[in-house]
Amino acid sequence: TNAPPRITDFRVVGSNCLIAFTTFPGISYDLQRADEPTGSPWSVVVTNLPGTGGIVQSTDTNGAGRARSFYLVRTSP
Repeated sequence: TNAPPRITDFRVVGSNCLIAFTTFPGISYDLQRADEPTGSPWSVVVTNLPGTGGIVQSTDTNGAGRARSFYLVRTSP
């Protein structure tokens, strides 16, 4: 059984947010963002990121300009 992806690192670099997370090979992932963890819609930031079996990093371009953001990673449908 594959464990759910886990965010392992978060960094702000300039105006971008860099999010790193665990993956499994052969599985694709979506990075999502919301203004609140509950009661707020989740928007897909990046879709179909290929898993490698290691840590994958993705960028939320201009994400640092938002007042507040919450992130999650899910397997792509």
